[in-house]
Amino acid sequence: MDCNIDPFTAVSQPKIPITLKSLPKDFAIIRHLHEPMTPMMQFRAMQITDLDAVVAIERQVQFHPWTKQQFLESLSSASHCSVLEQAGQVIGFCILQTVVDEANLLLMAIDPAQQGKGYGFMLLEQALAGLGERCVMVFLEVRVSNQAAIGLYEKLGFNQVGQRRGYYPSATGREDAAVMALTRDNIFG
Repeated sequence: MDCNIDPFTAVSQPKIPITLKSLPKDFAIIRHLHEPMTPMMQFRAMQITDLDAVVAIERQVQFHPWTKQQFLESLSSASHCSVLEQAGQVIGFCILQTVVDEANLLLMAIDPAQQGKGYGFMLLEQALAGLGERCVMVFLEVRVSNQAAIGLYEKLGFNQVGQRRGYYPSATGREDAAVMALTRDNIFG
């Protein structure tokens, strides 16, 4: 049987494509369909050698971007750091921090030249699936002005559960964040 190395546990696992049907039946994201990744697309664990590409994407999409050192610290911690590659080039990344049975989406971005093609959905869907059954809830904060991201998160089953006033720095001062959550039984839906 062909095997893959699980990028988050370094354990050899059978080579089974992750599809919506292979996710736990009670996870909220299973009700959405998408196109499968093409052979030129690869979802994998982030490596130190990816940091220059990841930082370049981050600088293009964030008003207050993370530094290379912050990404390096995430790689060294218990965070789930992943990338999406197309034809050998990193086009997106996702960082999820886990604590016991919950996770927090710390950061996610797709190269601006690749946005609007469904890659953000694929990346986050795969990253969430990589959390496994031990994770029962995922939280995130998103700028209230970022309607494209809010739409993506809602498509995956996230619901707004709160708001943080003045959470993000902006060109005009501070911006509020919507707090969103996804649960296995989608109790916020």
